[in-house]
Amino acid sequence: MARKAFSVTNTWSSYITIKSVATGKTYDVSYDSKIGAQSGDTVTIIIDDSSDKWKTIINERTGDAATINRVS
Repeated sequence: MARKAFSVTNTWSSYITIKSVATGKTYDVSYDSKIGAQSGDTVTIIIDDSSDKWKTIINERTGDAATINRVS
């Protein structure tokens, strides 16, 4: 499993927009439970190395984690 850092740029009712710290690329991510994300928070994404599937999002400020449902 790989861990990558992102910054939260926007929060919406059913998803958040995050920006990669390493590349600057942005993604919209939906997940199955609340993690208390706010703009400016740092989140860690756990990615399955074998399938490149995004599995879990962790809000570093709150410590809350959730399973990722969709990435676009």
